[in-house]
Amino acid sequence: MEITQYDGKIDFSSWKKKMKALLSHKKVALALEKNIEKWPKDKLKKKSEIDEEAYNLIIMNLADNVLRKVDGLETPLVLWGKLESLYTLQPAPNLAFLKGSGGLGIRPLEQWNIALMAYHVCSILSGRDSLWVKWIHTYRLKGRSFWSVKIPWDSSWSWRKLLRMREMLRKHFVVKLGDGRSTFLWYDSWHPLGALDEIVPTNFFYDSELDQQARVSDVLVNGQWTWPDCPREAYLQIISQGSPASSNPPHDVVMWRSSDGKLLNYSSRHSWHDLGPTGNMAPWSSIVWTGTCIPKHSFILWLAIKGKLVTQDRMQAWTRSEDLRCAFYDG
Repeated sequence: MEITQYDGKIDFSSWKKKMKALLSHKKVALALEKNIEKWPKDKLKKKSEIDEEAYNLIIMNLADNVLRKVDGLETPLVLWGKLESLYTLQPAPNLAFLKGSGGLGIRPLEQWNIALMAYHVCSILSGRDSLWVKWIHTYRLKGRSFWSVKIPWDSSWSWRKLLRMREMLRKHFVVKLGDGRSTFLWYDSWHPLGALDEIVPTNFFYDSELDQQARVSDVLVNGQWTWPDCPREAYLQIISQGSPASSNPPHDVVMWRSSDGKLLNYSSRHSWHDLGPTGNMAPWSSIVWTGTCIPKHSFILWLAIKGKLVTQDRMQAWTRSEDLRCAFYDG
């Protein structure tokens, strides 16, 4: 059984698995066991022999450039630990986190694109005055709700992409009810309980004798509800919590509901804040990222806090230098 020598360029995790398999095949895998109590008594008597054979197997499967970095380590357990510390991929600091969460504020393109695409969804829902929105309503929606149309196989990639984002965005788009003319009764989130199609059973659509694409204005006349005659139990909860407020705007307004439940006028800043990467607030972020600090200095301090600054004690693993004295001050 042979494996490729590790030269620091091939995948270490794959090589490590193969190396462990080789040690098991040679019946010396116990040499990597840190807890001596787990060694069987019969094997413990031969510990020095097992360690020596395991050590030689590992050494023979290391390239010269790697051997120079682990020279002087005499036991297989210490040797193995050194290899892991040198070549196991460490997770890099999360650059995508907001600066307040300990990151660099670099925005991942995929999530940033979703946050920006939410603007187009808002334009469709609010009926923004643009040629594209009018084309979508005329040729794609055709009087149907954006939340209810099926994803067509023969449409453009961008339209299918918008429709696939609905599940992620639906909880964030809320309608502040006005006259109810542009708000879909069953599919838009105008009611305090949310979108009615997610609350009431499907047969309620037929019991109410209202069209599935009905608007709120169909049951709202002069500020009063005019629900159709059907079993009251089916929509008692809807009627009791959905009374129109006198302070409502004259026209329906599409709002953005943030992750903490606040209703805000839509902006890409809000959608990025709620849809982008999140993390716990870093208590040191206000020290690193200040308006008066030079960016280069902030970045070096950020690296130091993250433990990624290349200091001499970290460089020692590469150069094996014993001299850790300051290059500028020889005390």
